[in-house]
Amino acid sequence: TLDGSINASLKKVGKGSSRGEMTLYIGPNVTESLSSMQWKLVDPDGHELRGTYHERADSPGKGIFHFTPTNFSEYLTAKSLFYSEGSTVENITVGYPAGNTYPKTKQTNKGLSFTMNCTLKADFQATIDGVPVDSQVTLKIAASGLRPAEGDQEEQVVHWTIPTKETYSLKKVGSFREEGTLELYLGPDQGEDLADGEFRVYTDLGTTIEGTYSQSGKKVSLAGFEDEMLPMLTEFVEQALQGMQFAGEIGTFSDVQVAITKLTSTATVKAGVSIKLQLKVNYNASAIVDGVTENSKGSLQITGTGLPAS
Repeated sequence: TLDGSINASLKKVGKGSSRGEMTLYIGPNVTESLSSMQWKLVDPDGHELRGTYHERADSPGKGIFHFTPTNFSEYLTAKSLFYSEGSTVENITVGYPAGNTYPKTKQTNKGLSFTMNCTLKADFQATIDGVPVDSQVTLKIAASGLRPAEGDQEEQVVHWTIPTKETYSLKKVGSFREEGTLELYLGPDQGEDLADGEFRVYTDLGTTIEGTYSQSGKKVSLAGFEDEMLPMLTEFVEQALQGMQFAGEIGTFSDVQVAITKLTSTATVKAGVSIKLQLKVNYNASAIVDGVTENSKGSLQITGTGLPAS
């Protein structure tokens, strides 16, 4: 899977471009009808550029290959019609392309990277809105992507069991610590009806927390569940005030209000081995205590290292 752009320009006529996700298939691939040393690139518009390839003879072992298009005329014909913007394009003839297509590959501990930057030119004749055109077409392709290491793919875990330590604190009142267990699901997970980039947490208290996540390397950032945290924090503040009431430190309290001021939640994943969760919430709290409005600040920290669920 690659990200990049396709730019096609016709001298003295016009140009068009597409940007987005592309898919590169390398043969042998029975599903895509590719034999050994054949390739197929599906661009953001769904058009297919096919060809053959071989390793550059002057760069053996350096991950540089010569890609030769074999359906260049059909591909440019499809692109011309796609970019015509209402014009009538007929009688298209595309000459043999000139230029080099030298993608580069490199194996790293993260996987196999692929980079392509090429320019191809060819003679182009067509009838556009009834007018014969004899020109030259230039096609530029820029694309890059990473195929993750096979080991990481095989050991991808979507369900983690995480024993946690939770620390609640509120200035002027005190702190409270307890232990718990979370079940964390990272999408895509068909059984949990989670799409890629979605997560769900089940707590041992019966609470369900949902949101979205993004991942960069081993780091996972969780987001979008502030609303689910508010009842937990409000309950803690009320229980803390009830404790003070029971101890005779205060008389009555009412109208407890909590507002989150900052929330960060990340996890560090060792593929197929462990996950380390760190969540921190800062919040403001207020309540009417013995007829007077009292304000305070507090925090909640949840940490834990989990294992793949059995």
